[in-house]
Amino acid sequence: MDKDAPFELNQDGSPVDLRRSLRVHRQVAGRVVLEDMSQARSVLIRNISMTGAALTIGEWPGLADTFYLLVRTSPGGAASRLHCTVRWRVGPVVGVVFSDALSADMLRSLTGVSEVTLSRAG
Repeated sequence: MDKDAPFELNQDGSPVDLRRSLRVHRQVAGRVVLEDMSQARSVLIRNISMTGAALTIGEWPGLADTFYLLVRTSPGGAASRLHCTVRWRVGPVVGVVFSDALSADMLRSLTGVSEVTLSRAG
């Protein structure tokens, strides 16, 4: 799906769910860093799956279409760097797809969910 292509919206303004994997709805802290490392800011991960996430970024006029999302799987632990490509933007929320899918173990570590269906047929 091209981010500029027309698509159906939910009542809250977010795109209709066309994802290949189910999302875990947890609010998790993250940090967006531009690829050239020139800017960074803290963000809220609203929901996340093995293939992407929805991020509350706020107003960021210069946000590039690709960037890194830094996340920690444990407090004080090393940050993992996820390469992201923007798929859609609605107000302060940005939907991204990861260049490399997360493992089920990493998703469980990030969200604290021990058992969850992590894939969707189709």
